[in-house]
Amino acid sequence: MEKQGIIVGISGSGTTMKAFYEATQDGRLSKTEIVGVFSTNPNTTGLDFAKNFKTLDSEKDLLVLDHRLSTYGKDIINFIEARKDRFKLFCQYGLEPFTPEIVIDYLEAEGKKGINQHGGALNPDKYDFGGFGMSCSERFNAARIMFVRETGRNYYQYPVSQVLEKEYDKGLVYRRGRVPILKTDWVEDLKERVKVAEWDVQIDTLRDFEKGIETTASPMKDLVRYWEQPLLELVKGIARRLYDKDGNEIQSPKFESLITPESNYSIYDVRRLVGSLYPKKPVLVI
Repeated sequence: MEKQGIIVGISGSGTTMKAFYEATQDGRLSKTEIVGVFSTNPNTTGLDFAKNFKTLDSEKDLLVLDHRLSTYGKDIINFIEARKDRFKLFCQYGLEPFTPEIVIDYLEAEGKKGINQHGGALNPDKYDFGGFGMSCSERFNAARIMFVRETGRNYYQYPVSQVLEKEYDKGLVYRRGRVPILKTDWVEDLKERVKVAEWDVQIDTLRDFEKGIETTASPMKDLVRYWEQPLLELVKGIARRLYDKDGNEIQSPKFESLITPESNYSIYDVRRLVGSLYPKKPVLVI
């Protein structure tokens, strides 16, 4: 039985990759196999996971690429080309930085598909919780929690699989999950539940491709209403100041630059929004 070969790009722990590899072993994905894994982080535990995958030669099919080199995009293409006879899908699972345009152009020219993973509520061509600087799970979950608690509606996070595009998070959505946001949730609480839902979304998407199905989800009409756009930009800005790109909390974050005459928000509003991230105890915002 011919299987669809997957090449995975990672930078972190590779938990989604590990989850869908397990699905290839227990029968949930019967026509899928991982044929190559590369990482931009030589110290990631994801590569340690991948060394045990039955479909990989740890000497040939695992690679560390330096994204700082001018040849980075070409290096990815060469890695794919070496597995061209088995390759069908490229999966960007937490890969940093974003896949170079040259690679996306190559995939399109070869008639191959790229899949992006995102745990936040994305709504391409409309206002959403993705975009530049919002790939960190702590950031997009913090922004979503603040937004729903402020608006008092739609208490859910929506992890997605989507078409890999050149512009951040603008690809059409293949599948969308739904995770409740609880009144007592901290960012870490929501992050852990969303992570599991992300795995299911990606596995279901790969199962669709096994069946030759390539459907896209409908846009969410009321994810962000037009009068809520200033609030959306504010909570995303707050989230980027609370956490660095790796999800570490920033000590003594500064929010003054977020307050402009056009925003109609004050430092008091910022403190109130940040306080909504900590429902179990009060927090002092500097």
